Amino acid sequence: MADNAHLTNTPELTGTLERLIHLSQETHASKDVLASFTLQELLIRLMQTQARQLIFHNYAQHLSTHRFAHVVQYIKHHLTEQITVEKLSELACMSKATFFRLFKREFGLTPVEYVIQERLAEAKRLLRNPLTTVADVCFRAGFNNTNYFQSLIKKYEGITPGLYKKRCW
Repeated sequence: MADNAHLTNTPELTGTLERLIHLSQETHASKDVLASFTLQELLIRLMQTQARQLIFHNYAQHLSTHRFAHVVQYIKHHLTEQITVEKLSELACMSKATFFRLFKREFGLTPVEYVIQERLAEAKRLLRNPLTTVADVCFRAGFNNTNYFQSLIKKYEGITPGLYKKRCW
């Protein structure tokens, strides 16, 4: 990919940039808050231009070089299988202890907690389908025990899987 990027100059993008420049010259107390909102708007407008493809390409490139990218991809593609810390540490080419420590530092969760969160996200997605049963969702999301699955949903969502399912449709 080229080192230079060119953006389409839209009236919205130009207006947002001009407001940001104007705000940088202001002296009133709410300047920082307004600048923060304007920067957020600028990012949204950039995402709406063809720069979106460039940004997503660079993001994907970063993921491929990130030390845990392969591990996260493995987890997402093998949710229904038994996933062990030993297997994940092998994928990361680290000792179990080092992997566990660095993974927790990077994600704020232990590897096991991360797997559970991914399985719960998949379960909640599957529960939105009116044709699936709670038991089917449990196993398709990688849980082996319906009681454990139900207790996790209740713990994190505050309601049973059946009630969660009813509220989704």
